[in-house]
Amino acid sequence: MEDGGKTAGIPLLDSGAALGTTSTVQTLANIVVSIVGTGVLGLPFALRIAGWLAGSLGIIVAGLATYYCMLLLVKCRDKLASEEEEDSTNRKTYGDLGYESMGTTDIQQALGGEFSFKERTAITSNIGGLPFAGGMAVFCFEGFGMTLALEGSMRDKRSFPKLLAQAFTGITLLYVLFGFFGYMAYGDETRDIVTLNLPRDWWALAVQIGMCLGLVFTFPIMVHPINEIIEGRLKKSNWFQDAENTNGYSTTSIGKFGIYLSRSMLVIGLAILASCVPAFGVFASLVGSTVCALISFVLPAIFHLKIFWSSLNLWQRALDFVILSCGMLFAAYGTYNTVVGV
Repeated sequence: MEDGGKTAGIPLLDSGAALGTTSTVQTLANIVVSIVGTGVLGLPFALRIAGWLAGSLGIIVAGLATYYCMLLLVKCRDKLASEEEEDSTNRKTYGDLGYESMGTTDIQQALGGEFSFKERTAITSNIGGLPFAGGMAVFCFEGFGMTLALEGSMRDKRSFPKLLAQAFTGITLLYVLFGFFGYMAYGDETRDIVTLNLPRDWWALAVQIGMCLGLVFTFPIMVHPINEIIEGRLKKSNWFQDAENTNGYSTTSIGKFGIYLSRSMLVIGLAILASCVPAFGVFASLVGSTVCALISFVLPAIFHLKIFWSSLNLWQRALDFVILSCGMLFAAYGTYNTVVGV
């Protein structure tokens, strides 16, 4: 339904979000929905590969690093917005930040059932297991691309860092406990998707149905950053501009058709990709080690150095370089171990 150019819907995605109208509770719910996804089901398997102690520490480190880099994005967006004549803070997306801070060329270049501790590994002796579990942990903190939209949707933006810290604390604790108890329950029999360890009864079926429903209702939010980039480029294309000037058709209808078509193609493409995944654990670790590491750590550190270089002190520059270097090394080594096999 449309009313005066504003769309009624969930707070994060309607036009009111751009004006900063969502409450603290609504933003907290959006943060949880954006971050927590199917990756959590692979955490017990990750702890089986890396050991329950090493895996738990890996989850905590991934959570802290992701939280810090999300705040870097907000700082970079605010800096660029302050240098512009008009206030376009809430219209900046992750893609906009990349193009404005680095340019197109630079972006392309950057691109069992009994609980027994004696029978459960604390730290794996296989060094390749640590990057595998790290990639899985990074994958679990998905929704990084929603950072600017989440912050921009808040009524009181000054409370965003504190709210994000509270959300990450709770989510990280949940991840550690879920992975720990899942691994303790099944040990070396832990599957890459822990629900596959459940007995074949109606309780397990109810859990799987609930997961599917959760994915259906949260999927639109998860692809929101991708849609922002695709639709932004689409509206600037010559085809879109020419189509809107075509006689005999409503400008609104042409625009909606192009947007709906792009969204349909995205959903179909993701469905085909998901159906081709051979093993969830390996796939999640590979994506976490490559795409997620690039988006969550490498690029935010580059943006921050590029935009704030002259005002950063030695320690701030060193921290950004450490994050950048570790992100690159983690991506390379984690990808190698995932492809070769743990």
